[in-house]
Amino acid sequence: MGKRSRKQKNLHRLHGQWPDPHTSAWFEQTLQHNPMAAFITGSIIHHAGRTDVCSVCGDTPAPIYDALDAPYQSLRLCADCLGIREADYDERYQLRSGRT
Repeated sequence: MGKRSRKQKNLHRLHGQWPDPHTSAWFEQTLQHNPMAAFITGSIIHHAGRTDVCSVCGDTPAPIYDALDAPYQSLRLCADCLGIREADYDERYQLRSGRT
């Protein structure tokens, strides 16, 4: 059997095994799959001056969510951005238990 690509390997990860959002490991992984999202989130964190903010808008509180339909994604999401991503983009997320 041939080597699997990084994306294929990530498809087999269990939910909750992605790097914690806004860590260096998260940025490394996000840069590979969605460089624009990594840039935007980096700017949001820089402006907020802290890392526990929403990955999309910078609001708090923003607990950690794992995407149920994207094999490489974990995000910090405020309630508004979670609702928008679910309603407008049909994305599904699961709250990461035990960690915020």
